[in-house]
Amino acid sequence: MVHRCGLKDIAVVSQGPKIRLGQFAKAIHRQDGKIIDNGDVVSGIVLLRKGAAADTALPGIHKKVQELNDHILPPGVKIVPFIDRTDLVHFTTHTVLHNLTEGMILVSIILFLFLGNTRGAVIVAATIPFSLLFASICLDLRHIPANLLSLGALDFGMVVDGAVVMVENIVRHLHREKR
Repeated sequence: MVHRCGLKDIAVVSQGPKIRLGQFAKAIHRQDGKIIDNGDVVSGIVLLRKGAAADTALPGIHKKVQELNDHILPPGVKIVPFIDRTDLVHFTTHTVLHNLTEGMILVSIILFLFLGNTRGAVIVAATIPFSLLFASICLDLRHIPANLLSLGALDFGMVVDGAVVMVENIVRHLHREKR
């Protein structure tokens, strides 16, 4: 006679906690200079969907975090963001507007120096905002967000190239007729 021995005869089998695969720690730097090490915190990430507008998503995330911290999470537990894209979005928008303004002024000055004609330089400089307006309308119609990549693709050389050639030719013909 063969006696069969099962696992239940030699051990207690139960489901235990998941095996820990990593650890996320955070040091808290207090105002008084003291550093508190928190060796065990939970990390999470909020991802922005492709094509979604960060300007509208970020205030919604901030509102939800505030609601979780104030009403839902137990005392002593709170969500503390450590990377927030809000400043990045605002700095990016400011940088784009600043660079576009500087670009228009620089193009106008260079055109005036090379053409020697104020009207020609102003006409070419006026094409820049209109070109960017048309491009942003096309981006909006195609549901492409206006970010650094899409606006960077609208290089000033591409935007003003045709206008420079046309105005330069017109100025040349006007000077030829005056002689």
